[in-house]
Amino acid sequence: IPMFFILAALFVAGVYSKWFGLLDRWSAFQPIVATEEQTKKPPSLTGEELSRAMAAELGNLTEPESTRRAFNILATFWNVPPVPENSPFNQQQGVERAAQDRGLRLYEFSGNLGFLLRLGYPAVLELVLPGIQGKRFLSLIGREDEQLRVAPPIAGRDSLSFIDLERHWYGHGFLLWKDHLNILPNLSEGTKEAHVDKLQVLLKEAGAYGKPLTGVYDNDTLLAVKEFQSSKGIEQDGIAGGQTLMVLYRSVDRFDVPKLTGGRK
Repeated sequence: IPMFFILAALFVAGVYSKWFGLLDRWSAFQPIVATEEQTKKPPSLTGEELSRAMAAELGNLTEPESTRRAFNILATFWNVPPVPENSPFNQQQGVERAAQDRGLRLYEFSGNLGFLLRLGYPAVLELVLPGIQGKRFLSLIGREDEQLRVAPPIAGRDSLSFIDLERHWYGHGFLLWKDHLNILPNLSEGTKEAHVDKLQVLLKEAGAYGKPLTGVYDNDTLLAVKEFQSSKGIEQDGIAGGQTLMVLYRSVDRFDVPKLTGGRK
């Protein structure tokens, strides 16, 4: 082979090697730039700035529209149909009827964030904002360390601190839950029927009941309910009402229940 062709081949190989080396360095650099862009977060807001942002963004909706949107955010966690945009809707009858139509129950709560986090369900917070007539609603959908995830985002932020939320929330709201075994009707001390047997099974699965299944809401069952309530930080009244049942369903493994810490149980 003539020396000219050998030199030409070496030259071309050198050019390709340098070119692909440059491409490799450029490609390695690109993801770093993209990652830095993606990790940029909106600037934090002070209490006053956050109040103005909430009023500006949530105040764009009427109270019925805000209620419907908040309900529909919870509906996505339960995999049930949303309330259509054009349907009449209000906070009282509308929410309860919409829940019943979808096989769910409405639980209206009053308390603090600690109480709400113990329940552990996605929930809707009722807000009263300065300069805005009526109520507006913000959905609490998750918890990550000391931050609470909310929807819709406020000023581009999808999480707020405990302090920020407590400053703007007055302790009222609602959540959705499901009585999977239809236990709630007619449960009271002394009752003897299938509802109580199902309750005793749930308490046993939750580790709060070790007696035989009698189907009777007797003293052993009452004490088991109180023990379970104590372990979950809820009122120890011995009554298996909505609050106790929703936490009981969330505490055992066989029910698909939305939870605040992300995803479904």
